[in-house]
Amino acid sequence: MQNHPPLTIALVTPAAATLLHQLQAELTRSAQAPSPDPGSVLLAPMDWERKLKVHGVGDTLVMDWSDKRGAREVMRKRYSRPESWRPEWWNQAHWHIDHDRLDADGRRWSMQEGPFVMDDFGMLVEVAS
Repeated sequence: MQNHPPLTIALVTPAAATLLHQLQAELTRSAQAPSPDPGSVLLAPMDWERKLKVHGVGDTLVMDWSDKRGAREVMRKRYSRPESWRPEWWNQAHWHIDHDRLDADGRRWSMQEGPFVMDDFGMLVEVAS
């Protein structure tokens, strides 16, 4: 009987995994904000130790992080335009991000951002309006 190394099934290529890890590091750096103004609500940053889930939903690539406190980051990229969308609403290079956080009182705060495109270094940058 031969001893074989454990089998690992990767959802993405090694190059894509490297880019995802760089993106995760950038999101972690951007979550470290200065002290809030008096009277403002402080939302806890993501617990980035949680694993990333990458999956497809129809023609959409979804990268989903969530933590045990209820925070969530979801990045989406569509590969084809839904028939009901006008052509100017969609671009195959665009990414969109949904942010969800809970405050200390358990209220959910949500924000959507986008569109973004990937630059030459694998980082998402906002598309100018």
